[in-house]
Amino acid sequence: MAGPGIPETSEGVTTEWMHEALMAGGRADCPKIRELKSTAIGEGVGLMAEILRCELTFAADDGPSESVVVKLPSDKPGNRRLGRRWHLYRREFSFYGDLAFGSPLRAPALRYGEFDDRTHRFVLVLEDLRNMEAADQVRGATPEQARRAVREVAGLHGKYWDRVAPLPADFHEVLAPWVWSALQISYLRRLPRNLSVLSGSWPQEVRDLAEEYGLRLVDHLGRLAEEPLTFVHGDYRLDNMFFNGDGLAVVDWQNSAVSNGLYDVAYFLAGSVSPEVRRAVEKEALLEYHDIVCGLGARGFPFERCWRLYRETLLGCLLLPVVLAGWLGENQGRQSELRDVIATRTATALQDLDAGALLPEIPPLASRAGLRHALCRAGYRAYRALG
Repeated sequence: MAGPGIPETSEGVTTEWMHEALMAGGRADCPKIRELKSTAIGEGVGLMAEILRCELTFAADDGPSESVVVKLPSDKPGNRRLGRRWHLYRREFSFYGDLAFGSPLRAPALRYGEFDDRTHRFVLVLEDLRNMEAADQVRGATPEQARRAVREVAGLHGKYWDRVAPLPADFHEVLAPWVWSALQISYLRRLPRNLSVLSGSWPQEVRDLAEEYGLRLVDHLGRLAEEPLTFVHGDYRLDNMFFNGDGLAVVDWQNSAVSNGLYDVAYFLAGSVSPEVRRAVEKEALLEYHDIVCGLGARGFPFERCWRLYRETLLGCLLLPVVLAGWLGENQGRQSELRDVIATRTATALQDLDAGALLPEIPPLASRAGLRHALCRAGYRAYRALG
């Protein structure tokens, strides 16, 4: 059955549209929907999409009998452009269409989806996880939540560990050197101004490290790409997690990609766990992670290498606070609070684990890489001086 098309805005999610969507998604016996009440639920959590919870009352029912979540592109033109440029919407659509049903890391079930290859407009109708406990990243993970999150993502990584070749091409794009260069340029362009926003969260040592990391970012990503690769969530943080007993479900797969698995672990522990809890659980959590991926097929991967990669991938966690500082103003409610919490926790983790000691060495000036690095450093100094 042909689908109902992609709504232009959230107002296009009507009773008629939803009925057609559920029918096209495989629910052939879906009764008529008498009433649909939608509520925006992405405020203070997501930046790249518009997210609605839709309460459905069917014609034969006396009250709401079901709810689903509808995800649409951001209503902000700049964010939509970013989603198209980096193929974020297409990657999430590909995940739900091709990988979610076999993922060891649970995602909400797809009820209906559609994607426009030309415009990158999309719609996803997803299972509502409202009966699970929504986590709060500002508050931070409990020790049990932290350990469980690391165990669960280890199952995903272990399934694809060094077995990523069959995955769709979109997921491999982040390994292209041109992507690393574009990311470096974007990061360094934002950095001078955004460091002032982060001055209350980052001590001078971390601000200096953020600048030095930006100048070596391409080398850092290239170095990590030489390690075992797997399929990663890419935005593995507490606000995207729902807990239920011993279960965990994760939403927002826009950044899913082929990459180094320890990034998911470092990104989660550095940004979603208070320093006190992280210090108490991280070694045990990494040991469990290592046991799981090795049990699922990782070979020649001693724990010492796993621990070093964890510290090394922490450097990549500098990116998010800088990006958020540019997207948000001085006071944007919970989003600004979240930015500051992530920045402070990340700074502490970088210092605790001496991640700066694992910056890539500056290549010899006589080499092509060394010349590129020298030009990058000179260009950044000139840009910063212009202020």
